[in-house]
Amino acid sequence: MTVGEVVYVLQGRGLASVWAGDRAKKIFEWQSHSMFLIPGDYHSQ
Repeated sequence: MTVGEVVYVLQGRGLASVWAGDRAKKIFEWQSHSMFLIPGDYHSQ
């Protein structure tokens, strides 16, 4: 099991991309007070 990363956004807004291996990228928008998890075996941008 790999350790993930929890992200909490204090202020601002933007886009994030998350993917693993050759799987399709998942793109989502975040804003102030958003919280999301990046699984440990995934890449993010």
